[in-house]
Amino acid sequence: MSEDTEKGAGEPKPLTQVTRQALKTHSGEFELDSITYINFHDRGISDLGCIGECTNLQHLNVSMNDISRLAPLSTLKHLVTLDISANRITQLDALKDADSLHTLNAAGNLISSIDKLACLAKLEHFSNLRLQDKVHQLFNPVCHGASYKKRLLSLMPRLKVLDGEVLSGKGSEVFRICSEIDAALQATENGTCSTSGLPLLHTTLDSMP
Repeated sequence: MSEDTEKGAGEPKPLTQVTRQALKTHSGEFELDSITYINFHDRGISDLGCIGECTNLQHLNVSMNDISRLAPLSTLKHLVTLDISANRITQLDALKDADSLHTLNAAGNLISSIDKLACLAKLEHFSNLRLQDKVHQLFNPVCHGASYKKRLLSLMPRLKVLDGEVLSGKGSEVFRICSEIDAALQATENGTCSTSGLPLLHTTLDSMP
């Protein structure tokens, strides 16, 4: 019985290491430098291999694998979005020259301190960072530190979105109000408060332009 049959029809084989053939097969491109998008979510990857040869890659998802080193990404100057969530990554230094990077999801890794994130601070276009995902219970050790959010925003004042929270503008107010509604509903379900505050929150939402 083939591995594909064992794993179920249509389910991709584990990769372990990213190879040129895997990149070409997955993308449908004949040349690696023609590839702009790759989704290798949950493929059993532990080695990013030759992915750095995809020099025009803009969007990469390697979430839910077994990756511990990002060194092969150091050549990807055109990367705009990167999802490395649910891996075993401790360092992000390979991204220090990713000048086009806008969005990074690194939730569910082993990043232990704010200092490990300093390499992102100088990236001009970088504005969206996720280090924790409470819905899916994905965190980094750094997220549990004292003044985590305050220290991170001090390091990266250009951030517009942190852990899914819009930090400025109208979006930030909507996020705050929705969070208050969620908290009030949860408290009501737990029997710790009444719903008296909910109409006020809804009124506030209705009054926003």
